[in-house]
Amino acid sequence: MAKPGTKKKAADAKKTEVLMQKTKIISAFTLALFLMAAWLIFFTACGPAAPPQWYKGNLHTHTTNSDGDTDPDGVIAWYVDHGYNFLSITQPVFTDK
Repeated sequence: MAKPGTKKKAADAKKTEVLMQKTKIISAFTLALFLMAAWLIFFTACGPAAPPQWYKGNLHTHTTNSDGDTDPDGVIAWYVDHGYNFLSITQPVFTDK
């Protein structure tokens, strides 16, 4: 003969298993909806893809603050006048040792 409460435990386990399956289905559906909404928002906000753009720049230049031949304002003005998009002024460190 079965122990008292065994049928109830089995029924509770079955209910728990069904509930977990339903939760997994709802979670997967919610994730799919979220991803579709994110995709739609992203591509709606961005519009058509812009073609890649090259930028003109210099990542290493010196001024009269180190061993260059032009002051910083003059260097910046020259690069702006020649259509550069970015400039990095680099100055080596000199020591008296």
